[in-house]
Amino acid sequence: MPHYVRWSQTYGKLFVYWYGSEPRLCLTDTDLIKEFLSSKYAHATGKSWLQRQGTKNFIGRGLLMANGARWSHQRHVVAPAFMPDKLKGRVGHMVECTKQTILSLRDAAARGRGETEIGGHMTRLTGDIISRTEFDTSYDTGKRIFHLLEDLQRLTARSSRYLWIPGSQYFPSKYRREIGRLNGELEGVVLESIRRSREIADEGRTTSTYGRGLLAMLLAEMEKKREKGAGDDGKFSYDTRMVIDECKTFFFAGHETSALLLTWTLMLLATHPEWQDKARAEVAQVCGDDPPSADKLSKLTVLQMIIHETPRGGPPCAGPRRVPAVRGRAAQLRRAGVRPLRGQGRPRHAAGQLPLHHLR
Repeated sequence: MPHYVRWSQTYGKLFVYWYGSEPRLCLTDTDLIKEFLSSKYAHATGKSWLQRQGTKNFIGRGLLMANGARWSHQRHVVAPAFMPDKLKGRVGHMVECTKQTILSLRDAAARGRGETEIGGHMTRLTGDIISRTEFDTSYDTGKRIFHLLEDLQRLTARSSRYLWIPGSQYFPSKYRREIGRLNGELEGVVLESIRRSREIADEGRTTSTYGRGLLAMLLAEMEKKREKGAGDDGKFSYDTRMVIDECKTFFFAGHETSALLLTWTLMLLATHPEWQDKARAEVAQVCGDDPPSADKLSKLTVLQMIIHETPRGGPPCAGPRRVPAVRGRAAQLRRAGVRPLRGQGRPRHAAGQLPLHHLR
């Protein structure tokens, strides 16, 4: 993303550039970014048409692509699955997955091939954790889903290169045919996981209706709306299609950013061995020979500091975009040299671009 640095040096901290037919307002002014990301703009910002159309065949109507009241409703449904009290009960699964990853890394190092690529190991670790804890699926099922999502992401990126051409979303292509095939296979695997959750609920093997993870909450929400009826908020109700899109969203986004953060953290620790020693000493003091538990995590202050400071040098998300951009800031835009479009204080339908890697 070096072009953002050059453009910012040339045009200032606030400037407009065009991505095909979509104007984008690049913000590198920290005060404006704070206001832009504040809660009072949560319902006034969202994803642009180009973003939503580009991911339509990938994650569909999942939380990442939701806007306004729909985003608020979906967030309200999925947020409890990631509350601290919920996550504490899954620490055992996380520890078990981590032990398996450590063993695989030791085997890779023992083979003596010099450098070991840990990115793939971190992806498998985070994928295994979210598969077991949020979707109650096996490692093999989760692995199959992730492989399908990776192929789908690659093909979707290729087919989306021409979205800025009007009507291009209707052009037939080999990419779209392959996307349709992969989507059908992926949805079949997700539907099988949904069927298993319902069977477990029917057998009474869980204390809750469908289980304890994210998939269980989505199914419970869908069932609740079905029994209650559409009502006033029926247009925001979950159906099977919506549950599948939400599963794809969290299967992909839920493990990718975590894997990138872990990989970057380990790379920084490898280049700063003194912090490795501090972290190991703290873990040995707090945990001893026992595996980490939820109660002990709060005592690992050095480790928390390392994890919190790591994204400052390289956040896992390169540059989020939202629309509409900072409505009502016409005067500030003019001072920054941003020209209005058709009498507006900002370009119409402009997406706010935040190049996080270049904010220091």
